[in-house]
Amino acid sequence: MGMGGTPTRKVRVMLVDDERITRLYLRDLIEEDSNLEVVHEADSGDIAIKMLGEIEDAPDVVLLDLGYNTDGKSGLDAGPHIRELLPDVSILVLSQHDEYYDECRSWADGYLIKDQAPENLVKVVREMVLEDKGYVSKEALDAASRTGRILSNSRLDKLSAIERRVMILTAKGMSSEAVAKTMNRSVYTINNHLVRIYNKLKIPPERRNKQELTRLATEARMITP
Repeated sequence: MGMGGTPTRKVRVMLVDDERITRLYLRDLIEEDSNLEVVHEADSGDIAIKMLGEIEDAPDVVLLDLGYNTDGKSGLDAGPHIRELLPDVSILVLSQHDEYYDECRSWADGYLIKDQAPENLVKVVREMVLEDKGYVSKEALDAASRTGRILSNSRLDKLSAIERRVMILTAKGMSSEAVAKTMNRSVYTINNHLVRIYNKLKIPPERRNKQELTRLATEARMITP
């Protein structure tokens, strides 16, 4: 969720990780920056989803661990639900492994290997929220490239985090007015995002419609049929 430039308030962060010591460590890293604050914590994806459905002060960014929780579910299960619940939140995946990026790319705005957190976490969070920049660890991109899975979605990777959300909501059948209301933006802004999406995806004028976005989003596994 882009706040644009210098923040007028602190960037609100939610931590989702089943290990308390990891949450404490991440909190310490984040709150070294006076412009960031941890406002919510959850030890499982299910609890995070429940909290996000009830709280009024939604976070700007969710740091989501991909590990399995005691309920037998992983961040891969929770991620799509968090994205559907809060289309405008930034989701940064934290993982010990590099091979799951392809599973997350339709709903996550970033993918950071945990070992890289000390050097990169604060910078990545700030850029995601304040500048609407995505981030993917080089190791995760390399892993996806080795399997060949990244090639089919290379044009989609040119979309910003907000553009991906606009595309997903539109592909699900929502009107520009409904997308604007969901994302708390003007219809004019949403239509501008759609123009940029069509241009970046190189969609010819005669196919610039909701049906084409639905087809592309389905093929890329951004949405389910």
